[in-house]
Order: sequence, then structure tokens, then C-alpha cells
Amino acid sequence: MAGSSGADGRPRSRLTGDRTSAISAGGYPFAILLMAVVCVSLYVIFKKRDWL
Repeated sequence: MAGSSGADGRPRSRLTGDRTSAISAGGYPFAILLMAVVCVSLYVIFKKRDWL
């Protein structure tokens, strides 16, 4: 059997059940926080170099 698809033809995932929803639920706030940290860091760096 070539590939890793389930009995219904859909691709199988290594993460199943509650773990997938827990990871995706925790991933969105982390991504927002990471973007905020990057934006603030760039703002501070640009301000110190007097580029803004």
C-alpha cells in the first residue's frame, strides 16, 4: 500500500483526538504573542537607530 491514507481515503495524521484541538487552541495565542514581540522588538531597534 503506497502512502498513508486511512480506510476512508483521507490522509492519516499522527496527532489525533483531543491532542490536536489542544495544540491548535494553544497555538493561536502563541502566534499572536510572538508577532507582538517581534513588532515591539523591531520598533525599539528602529527607534534606537533613529530610523522612525
